[in-house]
Amino acid sequence: MNGSSMQWRSVLNRLQQPDGATLIAMVGSGLMIAQLVVAKTLRDSIFLSSFTPSALPLMTFVAALVAIAASFAGSRIAGRIQPNVLVPAAFLLSGVVQLGEYVLYGESPQAAAIAIFLHVFAINLLLSSGFWLLMTEYFDPRSAQKAFGRIAGMGTLGGILGGVLAERTAALGSVPLLILFAAGLHFACGWTMWVFTRNYRVPPPKLELPKPAVSEALQSSPYLLQLAALVVAVSVSAGMIDFLFKTEATQSIGKGPALTQFFALFYIVTSVLGVAVQMLATPAILSRLGPAIPVRILPAAMLVGGGGLLLTLGFPGLTLLRGLEIVLRGSLFRAGYELFYTPVAAVEKRAVKGIIDVTGERLGDALSSALIGLLLWLSAGAPVILMTAVLGAGSALLLARRLENAYLRALEKSLTRQSRQLDTVEEVTLSEISVVSGLSSLAGITEREGDEWSQALHPVFHQLEELQSSNHSRVKRALMNLETVDALLCPQLIQLLAHDTCAFLAMEKLRGVSSRHAGQLADALLDADEKNVIRRRIPLILAVSQSQIALDALTEALKDPVFQIRFRSAHAMRQLLRDRPMLELQMERVWSVLSVELQVEKTEWERRRIAEESNSSHEKQTDTSVEYLFLLLRLLLPAEPVAMAYQALSTEDRQFRGTALEYLQTALPSETWKQIEVLIANHLVKLPRASR
Repeated sequence: MNGSSMQWRSVLNRLQQPDGATLIAMVGSGLMIAQLVVAKTLRDSIFLSSFTPSALPLMTFVAALVAIAASFAGSRIAGRIQPNVLVPAAFLLSGVVQLGEYVLYGESPQAAAIAIFLHVFAINLLLSSGFWLLMTEYFDPRSAQKAFGRIAGMGTLGGILGGVLAERTAALGSVPLLILFAAGLHFACGWTMWVFTRNYRVPPPKLELPKPAVSEALQSSPYLLQLAALVVAVSVSAGMIDFLFKTEATQSIGKGPALTQFFALFYIVTSVLGVAVQMLATPAILSRLGPAIPVRILPAAMLVGGGGLLLTLGFPGLTLLRGLEIVLRGSLFRAGYELFYTPVAAVEKRAVKGIIDVTGERLGDALSSALIGLLLWLSAGAPVILMTAVLGAGSALLLARRLENAYLRALEKSLTRQSRQLDTVEEVTLSEISVVSGLSSLAGITEREGDEWSQALHPVFHQLEELQSSNHSRVKRALMNLETVDALLCPQLIQLLAHDTCAFLAMEKLRGVSSRHAGQLADALLDADEKNVIRRRIPLILAVSQSQIALDALTEALKDPVFQIRFRSAHAMRQLLRDRPMLELQMERVWSVLSVELQVEKTEWERRRIAEESNSSHEKQTDTSVEYLFLLLRLLLPAEPVAMAYQALSTEDRQFRGTALEYLQTALPSETWKQIEVLIANHLVKLPRASR
């Protein structure tokens, strides 16, 4: 007894670990897909044993309408009840409905066949959508990449269990027992979801936003409309392939238990292949390529496979094509598709996800049924139906290709939304950066002294003589009276940047002519023999220039061996491009600089941090190496999302950090991201913790 108790406690302790949520979700996914495979076997075998294949298009069309109505009703309920309560309760209620179908089958098999068909078509898909809604709200985009492959993989493994259960039960010739098994799997999945929501509650939306209507949510987010269109296009193509497959199966095998056993074996094989794809391909593809590529693979496979079948149409080929569609849809497509929802706001997701998942798929089924009915009425043969399916797959592939950029924009929008919960991202400008200690001596210049120094303009040569004086008071007086900076005076003003007592005044005069004399300032910045203190201050001047020469010089300075010069030049470039977006940045040079910076030794990063801390008196220390890294990223990517990603990585908000990491991985080239990921994984990037 004690041994059993200890084992149980060990299991509970494991569930409380960080990966416990993924483990419970995997179990729930396995039970859900096992139930779905059993239910699909029931649906196909009972209906085709009670009716002819020609009744399939009409039944599918009616069931699709019921499913669409159910999805809108489910969306309204999801807007009122939290998913951590709704999802477990929905599974339990569906199990009760399945028990009612068991009773109905004993009285009227045909009525039960219709009821089960409607149940699987409408309710089961809605349950699956609710399950993934729960997952996309709990997991942030970054952790979802790792978790969703495992969750979907366990679901595919559950499909094997469901297929074996259905096949063995069919071999015994007991259809009613199979209905009871489906009900039992519903109850088991509902209990698992209750455990998940009990230990790992879904975080509530951080902003109390009004719940949008479905039409408002879709209109405000073209990204969601693209997802809906993709689901419809895939479903149209898959529906036509499914009709051809079932028609050929009925004609080749006949009706009764043999047909049930065939469908069970078919789903076992596709589940086994799905598990193999999940284990060998899905995690690697998701982590390296993001969600866009996995989603494209399904319509591409249907396009190529369907086109090939046009040459040799037959039952084996249709079985292979339908099996390929099921394997890819339940593994790569499902995992990638659900990842697309992770950046969407919870209030929008709850309003439309069920409708997109269910209505999109069932609308596709309805359209495919209507097209099949029309083609059959026109006496078109199987090749014409298959050609229509191929066209649908081609449309889906085009839609999938457009989703990658839309996903990046959705991540940017999510970062903006989540950043509102923290302090507003501050746009640091070089005009706000104090030059160095010692400039505060300017405070010694009183208003009275300024009045006394006000004189009429001197000739340029006299001004130059005053500026070259060794008397600091004469230099300050000359700077205060200087209204026009002649080209002959510019070199001397640059030299005055080396003196703390008058550097501020010299900078102010040079900033006023930074566009006119950008060439001289650029030469001084890039002159390795010039004093470093001068070269460090020139970027603060060029930051307000309107000249392309200034931007090019600052870009070249990013290769300077002195880190502070590179750091300030990057700051200046950011300010210059923000104020003068029409200037042309040499992107390839910045990418090259970023690549070099990512290869800096750890000791150098640490040395910079120590030097910064020793020279700073501010309460809030910053890691200049990390700040410089993100300054370069802000030059190469949209500046605001990168700034918010930098902010997110300095917090302990799991959702915000995960969204930031996913955005960086999606926006950056794979090789660049790998280098940044290593820095983060090795805790080399230690960002300051932001206030919450």
